[in-house]
Amino acid sequence: MPDDGAENDPAWMEACRREEAIRDLLQRYPDRLTSSAVEDVAWELGLSRATLYRLIERYRAARTVEVLVDRGRGRPKGTLGIEPARDALIREFLECEYLKPTRPPCRPGASASAPHTAEYDHPGRAAPENRTKGRLCAL
Repeated sequence: MPDDGAENDPAWMEACRREEAIRDLLQRYPDRLTSSAVEDVAWELGLSRATLYRLIERYRAARTVEVLVDRGRGRPKGTLGIEPARDALIREFLECEYLKPTRPPCRPGASASAPHTAEYDHPGRAAPENRTKGRLCAL
């Protein structure tokens, strides 16, 4: 048991409870576990069967309570998956190349009601109405 006062730690107490249940399960079924016994222990511990099987595998390999302490999920907060130089390069590309406007801004002084049908080059489709163009230019 760790020396840092872990006996009062809720995670450590839960790991001890898991260890006792798993040890008892392995003593009752030393050769082969039954699915009903595993399901009962999983329900008792509030775990899924898959999670309990993973814990049993880890416990069989090490036979210590430490392997049953909840490890948390995901990467620790504040850590990057890539080096800072590569992260800076990606950020620069995103800001300079990728995050560009999807359409050119309306020209200052351009009339939203001016006919633009000659500029519209999509055969078989009607040109947008003037009020649609006006709303787009107002954005």
